Amino acid sequence: PGHRGYANPSMGAKWGGLREGNLNVAYLAHTQYALIERGHEVHTPTRAGDLAAMAAEVADLARENPGAKVGVILAHVNAAGPEHDYSAHLWHYERTNDRELCECLATEFGFSPIARSVCTPAVPGDGWTSRSFSILQPFALMPSNVSIAVFEPCFMTNEAHRAQMLGRNGLQRIGLALADALCCWFGG
Repeated sequence: PGHRGYANPSMGAKWGGLREGNLNVAYLAHTQYALIERGHEVHTPTRAGDLAAMAAEVADLARENPGAKVGVILAHVNAAGPEHDYSAHLWHYERTNDRELCECLATEFGFSPIARSVCTPAVPGDGWTSRSFSILQPFALMPSNVSIAVFEPCFMTNEAHRAQMLGRNGLQRIGLALADALCCWFGG
């Protein structure tokens, strides 16, 4: 999860008593269980708070399994002001396999009544794209069987997002939608 969710759930964005790390862990638990139930292997990096170490773990896993598709989701729930109305904001490098993962997530993450999904290349510069680029940077030299996306399904400062997340089964719905999207990308 983004911002050291597994290592320290208090890290990351905070708003109105909500903590990004806690929300990440909650929806990703549903994703993990659903993927395992469908026969996929799920690896949780042992050093999730250290992006360079996490990237090295992913690269080792990919090299040990050259015929496998390895999807990396850098999960977030951000606090950025009520003007952010995306149902899912996805960032990727300009590699074909990363773009394909990102586009599949954007397409499949359609359960949300909130606005739209946005799939954007991460580039150095100002604002969101620069921040996402810095998060992705340790993963720049991945083996070709690895695809990476920064996944931001909602913003805790957006009233509609908050209601959806904290409503009945909200985090479960986000986690299961992510699992569905990954299964589509994996091809089954």
